Amino acid sequence: MLFLLLLPLTLLWASCEAFPTDQLISDLTHSASEKRRKAAYRLVDQGEKAVPPLLEAMSTGSDTLRYIGAQVLGRIGSPRAQQMLLDLSHYENIHVQREAILSLSKIHVPTLIDTVKQILNQSPQSELRAAAAESIAGFRDTSACGPLIKALADSAVLVRQSAIASVNRIWIDRSIDGVIQSMNDEDEKVRFIATQIAAIRRIEAASSKLRDALYDPSPWVRIEAIRGVLALADTSAVDGLVNILKYGEEEEVTAAQEALRSLTGIDYVVE
Repeated sequence: MLFLLLLPLTLLWASCEAFPTDQLISDLTHSASEKRRKAAYRLVDQGEKAVPPLLEAMSTGSDTLRYIGAQVLGRIGSPRAQQMLLDLSHYENIHVQREAILSLSKIHVPTLIDTVKQILNQSPQSELRAAAAESIAGFRDTSACGPLIKALADSAVLVRQSAIASVNRIWIDRSIDGVIQSMNDEDEKVRFIATQIAAIRRIEAASSKLRDALYDPSPWVRIEAIRGVLALADTSAVDGLVNILKYGEEEEVTAAQEALRSLTGIDYVVE
């Protein structure tokens, strides 16, 4: 009986020892991507235990180790990673910088939002501003709404895309103006996300923009506009919906038919 009781403990110990932390950290720079991926997942599973040796290795390690290490530290979410991620957010390798910025909002240090705001407002690199716009929503702090709304007018499409997605995650009344503004953006993805937000949040002030979006050149934007006018029960959108029946593509035609049936009680058929 003693042997039977000890056997599971022995197997558990052997399982833990099979993946020593130092070996996993070394595997983060292995030439095989699958090896790197598995090592990263196992380090995340180790949690706080993996943080000190990982920080030590990253202090003198390669850019690859710092790049993947920053991701792992963000997934673990340890406040002890604060200084390392701050240092890497100003590192010479932009890819390492980006991962560090994305992880700053994940380690439960609320004051780091000021660093991310500064990057969003001042970085000359659009990729880093975009990372900051994505990261800043993770703090769940409405003080970030102002910088995000400002970023909706950024000259770089990538920044505007990240900003409009983050606006929906931390919401204040002022966000409505930003969403309506973004529904006119020249970039299809920005318009798509903004129109989707207007529909999901049933923004009454966006009703005319949603009707206009029924004529957007992008079918994906038009589909979100259909959902929006339906959510707002906007019967004045009938003409736009009928136009989609005449000239639209498969998925949006089906959506327009269903919206018309719901709004008017009539089954529209275009011959």
